[in-house]
Amino acid sequence: MKLAEITPSTIERFLEKSCRSSTRHKFYVSLNVLWKTYFIGVTRLTKYNPLEEVEPPVRPTSKRKEPYTCEEVFKLLDELDEPTINRSNIADLARMGDSFVRKETLHAVILW
Repeated sequence: MKLAEITPSTIERFLEKSCRSSTRHKFYVSLNVLWKTYFIGVTRLTKYNPLEEVEPPVRPTSKRKEPYTCEEVFKLLDELDEPTINRSNIADLARMGDSFVRKETLHAVILW
């Protein structure tokens, strides 16, 4: 597609079909900056910005994240101090392997 073939309806279709609702606003802002600074400002390929005719997507509101409670923090810290390892679970054994430095020690623990 050539630069001259990009119309406001083309951009609207791209934003509606190709982007999730959470990224539409980011794509719109990025395209607008690209168009203004590069196509119009630097290379001067065009003076027309089709994004000026496109209604900007609504910026989604972010959900507030609740911090951990004191109980949850202490539970996480206790788990870090004394992790419970299920020796029949391969994922636990693999994670345990990341904490050991020597392979001989790891091999001895897995065989145990």
